[in-house]
Amino acid sequence: MIVTIYDGPDRCSAEARGDFHFERTPGVGETVAFDDAIVTVTRAWHTPAMQHPGAKFAILVDSSEIGEATRDPARHEIETAA
Repeated sequence: MIVTIYDGPDRCSAEARGDFHFERTPGVGETVAFDDAIVTVTRAWHTPAMQHPGAKFAILVDSSEIGEATRDPARHEIETAA
């Protein structure tokens, strides 16, 4: 499934970082690999846009809360959608 990742402390100030492909949609509290770091999903929601192609699900992560200890360049669980 194609999922839009928003990065920021809350949905209003978060920046869309792109659309990514996941085998299944991640839920709140799950960790995902993003920008060579492991981040926790803080919010997840359905984005029904029947008239437009693209992602129909979005997640919010806050990469500013990660430390160098959580960076793992060897993990590649998601890939940029074409």
